Amino acid sequence: MSDRLRTLSNLPPLPQTARALLAAFPLVALGALLYGAWNLGPWFDEFWSRYFADPSVDLRAAFETKWALDVHPPLFSFLAWGAGNLGLPRTLEAGRMLNLIPLFASAIFLVAFWRLNRKEGPFLATFLPAAVALVQFLAVFAEFRSYFAGFAAFIVLLVCLKRLDRQSEEPLDGQNRVFVWSGQVTSLFFCLNLHFVFALLAIALVGTFAIGALVRGDRRLFVAHFLSGFICCLPLAATTLLQWTYLSSISKDFWLKTTPVAALGILMQSVLSPVAQSTIMSLAWLGALGLRVISRENNRADDRYAAVLAASLIAAAAIIFAYTAVTGALTGRYLIPVCMIVVAGMAAVTAKTVSIHALMRALFLLACMAAIVQTALEAAREPQWNEAASFVAERQKACPGARIVPMRATLQDGTANVEANYTMAYAYLADRWHMTVGPLDTMPVAPRDPACPDYFWADNQFAGKRPEPVLQAELLRRFPQIDGCTIQTHIFRSDAAVFEVSGDPPRCKR
Repeated sequence: MSDRLRTLSNLPPLPQTARALLAAFPLVALGALLYGAWNLGPWFDEFWSRYFADPSVDLRAAFETKWALDVHPPLFSFLAWGAGNLGLPRTLEAGRMLNLIPLFASAIFLVAFWRLNRKEGPFLATFLPAAVALVQFLAVFAEFRSYFAGFAAFIVLLVCLKRLDRQSEEPLDGQNRVFVWSGQVTSLFFCLNLHFVFALLAIALVGTFAIGALVRGDRRLFVAHFLSGFICCLPLAATTLLQWTYLSSISKDFWLKTTPVAALGILMQSVLSPVAQSTIMSLAWLGALGLRVISRENNRADDRYAAVLAASLIAAAAIIFAYTAVTGALTGRYLIPVCMIVVAGMAAVTAKTVSIHALMRALFLLACMAAIVQTALEAAREPQWNEAASFVAERQKACPGARIVPMRATLQDGTANVEANYTMAYAYLADRWHMTVGPLDTMPVAPRDPACPDYFWADNQFAGKRPEPVLQAELLRRFPQIDGCTIQTHIFRSDAAVFEVSGDPPRCKR
């Protein structure tokens, strides 16, 4: 049955079609990534990246007054600051385009890796399209943050670990040995120094492979993993020590409050996400796994790799549970590496079978293409902070005397530099949408135009699921002077709220 199935799935011109789709995939993916990144609206964390990358602040001041007072390692802020000093445009879209650097760097490495390690071709041809098709891949590419650089580094790390794990069966020699280990160490360095949770997951991943090597009696590989991990952790340890005073203080009242049990639920969602992200990808993976069962293909090395990846998820669960018990600072986007580990495991299990069935290869690539295009189209329809910004800009344009008061989402936010970042963010949007905004969280000081209402604008997920009376009560708590005015509340998809305040003295003291 297996031979008959293989014959049917390789009827001409199916092999040529599969090769053509594989060649076209990078172009389709790049176009989708750029389209999504250029059209997605901004959000608050991206303004933090812009704030930390301000080239007008010298290196020492940037570290002492900004990077040391952040809940992320300073590596990405340093790199973005360096890019800013090259005179690049100070826009969020330009910041997002910096993600092209890790994208192209990892792509160049992986192409060279493929040429030097031909036996990994089936795995790469399955794993890479599936990784790019992840919803999270475009989501982090389309933002000016450190996550995409970490994503790209994790992809390279997973590929290098796979090759290193089977070097007992097929030793690495000469140039290829140096090349693979260089990729391993470099990718591990970035995984460890871009994001704290990414670092914990990288430790769980590499640590599991190191222990696996020791169990198999490969002490040399165990020592190599241990030493490379130790060296790559040194910058993280040094910068964390310098940030420790702030990290220990902010963790007591951080905005994220996740319980250890909830963290395990988020982890489980991340495990299931690669399969459940869309119907077409679910069918693609189920088809590939079903074909593996029917074909009864023997794939011992790749199955062992998948088993070690599964074991690393157990180690990751233990680390994440402990981390959340201490800090409570966990959200789904922090566990993006888990999605990649799952994809790598499924790709390893199915790659050999998919590679010898041209029809399955073609269908799998089509599913991945459809997924990345769908994600890009959906991202482009998300205005985020642009939604409320365009609303108040249009109202001020219609009535130039309208005063706009920008507001923080919460006054209890103890994050360092948060007022400065909010001020910069609203000023950025004011410039982008050609409007005038007043000082942050301050009653309007410009002369009142009786013909125009005032607009109190609170972005950054201010509304949430709170009913309108609760939102208005919060507004009046901050600005008791407007009690007695007519207040109309506008709530947006992005959970921003704009309060349209009108009325005249003496009842309304605006």
